Amino acid sequence: MTTLKQKWRWPMIMMSVVVLFLVGTCVGLSVMAQGVKQKINQTSAPPSQIDTVERRDLTDAVKLNGKLEPVERAELGFGATSRLAEVLVAPGDRVTKDQPLARLETRDLEQAVESARAALAQAEANLAKLSAGPTAQEVANAEQSVLAARGSLVQVQQRAANARQEREQAQINARDQLAQARNQLDQQRVQAQQERDQASLAKTSAERALVQATSALSQAQTAYSKAYWRLEYVERTGFSPETEGQPAETLTKLNSFQRAEFRIQFKQAETALRDAERAVAQAQVAYEQAQRDEVARVQRIEAQTRAAEQTFQQREAELLAQVSPEELAKLRPEHAGVAQARIDAQHLQGQSEQNAQAAAAAGLEAAIAQRAQVLQGAAVADLARAHAQLAQSQSQLTRAEARLANATLRAPFDGLVITVKRRAGETVAENGSVITLVRNDQLVLTGTVDEIDILRLKKGQTATIQVDALPTQVLSGTLTRVAAAPAADSQNQGAASRYAVRVLIERPDPQVRLGMAATARIIAANKPNALVLPLRALREENGQTFVERIIPDQAAAAGSPPTERVNVKVGVRTPEGVEIVDGLQAGDQVFSPTLPTPVPMQEPVMMEEDL
Repeated sequence: MTTLKQKWRWPMIMMSVVVLFLVGTCVGLSVMAQGVKQKINQTSAPPSQIDTVERRDLTDAVKLNGKLEPVERAELGFGATSRLAEVLVAPGDRVTKDQPLARLETRDLEQAVESARAALAQAEANLAKLSAGPTAQEVANAEQSVLAARGSLVQVQQRAANARQEREQAQINARDQLAQARNQLDQQRVQAQQERDQASLAKTSAERALVQATSALSQAQTAYSKAYWRLEYVERTGFSPETEGQPAETLTKLNSFQRAEFRIQFKQAETALRDAERAVAQAQVAYEQAQRDEVARVQRIEAQTRAAEQTFQQREAELLAQVSPEELAKLRPEHAGVAQARIDAQHLQGQSEQNAQAAAAAGLEAAIAQRAQVLQGAAVADLARAHAQLAQSQSQLTRAEARLANATLRAPFDGLVITVKRRAGETVAENGSVITLVRNDQLVLTGTVDEIDILRLKKGQTATIQVDALPTQVLSGTLTRVAAAPAADSQNQGAASRYAVRVLIERPDPQVRLGMAATARIIAANKPNALVLPLRALREENGQTFVERIIPDQAAAAGSPPTERVNVKVGVRTPEGVEIVDGLQAGDQVFSPTLPTPVPMQEPVMMEEDL
C-alpha cells in the first residue's frame, strides 16, 4: 500500500506544476490583452487641431533664381581699316551717350579734308569768274551791294560819333552812380550803428531778466526748504513747528485740518519752485538767443557795410575809368602813368576809327568793282564744266568730313564697358569689334520656373530682388517676359517642364554689378486684409470645398467639439494660407484633422507566474 502511494505521488506533483504554469500563462496573456486594448482605445480617435479664420495680408509669390545680366549689348567698331591712336576707356568704366571711346589716327584724314576744302574754294572761285553775262537780277544785286557798301561807310562814321557821345554820357552816369553809392554807404554805416545798439540793448535786457529769474529761484528754493521741514516736523510729531522745543505734555496735537494746511503750504512752495526753475530756464534760453542774435545781426550788418563799401569802390573805379586823361591826372596824381596810357589808347582808338572808315571806303570801291565784273559774261560750256567741278568738290569734301567724323568711336547709349579688344597702335579691321558696351541703366534677371508656377505669372507683375552679395539691398523690378514654350534644356523625358521668365530692373543701385547672383520674388497675387485659413483646414468632396466649423456655445462631446459642415469658396492659395472668399467670417473656428503621431510599442507586462 505504501509503495502504491509513493508510485502515484510524483505524477500528481508534476501534473499540479503543469496546471499552475498553464493558469499563470493565461492570466498573463489576459493582462497583456487588456493593456493593448486600452492603448488602442486611447489612440483610435484621430488627432486634430483647431484653426481660427483671421484677416491679414496674403501674398502669392514665385521665387526666381539667376544672375544679373545686361538688357542690351553692343559690339562697337570703326567703319574703316586704320591704326588705333588711343583708347579712352577701360573695362568697368561707365560712359554716357555720344561719349568718345576710342580714336583712329587722323593726320591723313585731316589733310584730306583740308585738300577737299581748298578744291571746293577753287571751284567756287572759278564758277564765280565764269558767270554768264549780267541779268536784271544780277545787276540789281550788284547795285544793292554798292548801296549796302555806302550804307556801311555811313554807319562807320555814325558809330564813331555815337562812341564819343556814349563816352560823355558814361562819365555823367558814373558820377551819378558814385554819388548814389556814397549816400548808400553813409546810410548803411548809420544803420549799422543803430543795429549794433539795438542788439546790445536786447542782450542786456535778456541778461537782466535772467538775473531776476535766478534771484526769484533762490527765494523759491528757500521757501520750499522751509515748507518741507515744517511739514516734516508736523508729520513726524503732530505738533505745530512754532511749538518746537516746548514740553510735549503741555502741547496739543494739530487736527487734520491744520495738518492739511501745512501740506497745502508745501505744495504751493513746491509749485512756486518749479515755476521759478522754468522761468530761469526760459530766461537762460532767451539770454543765449539774444547773444546769438547779437552776433548774427552784427555779422549781417558788417557784411552789408562791406558790400556798400565795395559798391562805392566799384563806382569810383568806373568813374576813374570814364574820365578824360587830364581829369584823371588831377583827381589821382599818383595815376599819372595811367593817364598817359589813356592818351595813347585814345590815339590808337582814333586810328582804329580812321582805319574802320578806310575799310568801309575800300568795301565801297570793291562793291563798285564787283558790279563792273558782273557785267562780264562767259561761254556756256565753261559754265557747265565749272558747275560739274563744284559738285565734285562738294562731294569729295562731304566724304572726307564723314571719314574724319567716323574716326572717333562714340557710345550709342549710356552704359558700361565690358571688354576692350584692341590697344593703341594696333590696326583695326573695317567693322571689326573693338569695344563691348552694355546698358547699365537697366538689368535683367533671367531664369526658369516650373510648370505649376508659370500659370500664375503674367507680364507686368512686380517683383522684389535680393542680391546675394548685397543682403541689405532690395531692388524693384517688373516681369517683362513669360515664355509660352518650355526651355529646351528642361524637356527631358519624365521631368517637369520649366519655362523661361525675365524680370527687368530699372535704374539699379550703382553697387549692383553684372553677373551677381540674385533671387527675385515675383508677386503673382496680393490680397490685402483677406480672410485666411491654413491649407490643412480645407477638405474636398465631389468637387466641393468645405470645412468643419465648430458650433459655438454647444457642449463638446467626448474627444472632439461639435462641428457643422460649411461649404466655402476659396481664392488665392499660398503655402502660408488660403484665401476664403465666401462661407466664413473672421473669428470662426474650424476643426482641422492632422496626421496621427506614431505610438511607440511597449514591452508586454510579465506576471510572476510567467517567471
